[in-house]
Amino acid sequence: MHLIDVRCSCDTRMHVMNCIRYEKDGIKMSDVYIIGTLSRPDAIKEAALYYLNLGYSVAMVRSCPNMEKENLIIECFNKIDNCMFVVAVPHEDGEYGDGTQYEIVYAKKIKKHVVKWIGNQN
Repeated sequence: MHLIDVRCSCDTRMHVMNCIRYEKDGIKMSDVYIIGTLSRPDAIKEAALYYLNLGYSVAMVRSCPNMEKENLIIECFNKIDNCMFVVAVPHEDGEYGDGTQYEIVYAKKIKKHVVKWIGNQN
């Protein structure tokens, strides 16, 4: 049986919402992991809410200014490992930054489906 834990936390840069599915062995799993540029927090939140409304559990990238860069990267790759698929939010011009490109390549390397977020078309 899966326990759905919905947590909300805030920092000064963006409001963060995570809906994470916990497996019995304690590894945090989610159906969808939202990655992308932190300069578009509204688009990241829109993507997260879209997939939540479809019934998926969602984890999303968040700002962690006090966390070491290496730990952020490890956490990101762990979330990619432990999701069903990845949704990538590009910059306004449709391009991805270097960090997001690395995350996409890693996701594809481990055979995760990657969806490019173009906005909710409803």
